Amino acid sequence: MFKLFKKDRVECGGPVDYYIKGLNDKIKSTNIIKFEYSSEHLRLLAELQDNKLHIEIRRGSYKDLNNNTILVDYSKKDNEFFKEINDFIIKNELSKDNGHVYKISGLVPYLDEELDVVYDSGEKIYRMSNRDVVLYDETVKELANIFINKANKDGYKINIDDLHL
Repeated sequence: MFKLFKKDRVECGGPVDYYIKGLNDKIKSTNIIKFEYSSEHLRLLAELQDNKLHIEIRRGSYKDLNNNTILVDYSKKDNEFFKEINDFIIKNELSKDNGHVYKISGLVPYLDEELDVVYDSGEKIYRMSNRDVVLYDETVKELANIFINKANKDGYKINIDDLHL
């Protein structure tokens, strides 16, 4: 597991700002095995499970069990989806500021916004904040549309308005 580098310990309600050691801004691999973006309003998950691509689109935070709705949850053989996600990562420079965690301690966990990408090489992209944005709104909408287009190609009927972004 990655070691944490914390500048100072803080009390409840104080800011926490650190980088996870061992995560680089330059990712060499292109073979993603897990991509997850989650926020207070949305969860987008794609991961390999039993040699199949598992896709989940959820409105609301999966950490807040009283306030979420699963819109899509299925598995299917697919070798192309992660290539599209990797192109999105490169285009939007998502490995920039890799490992940055910036939050206010003591807030409820469903306010967290997280980006978690794992490659077959062991490389990882991880960013988290409950105070600042991890992905800007337009980037989230672009990402959501990639997931929505995939789900629609696979027989689901979903559009961006269903996500309430």
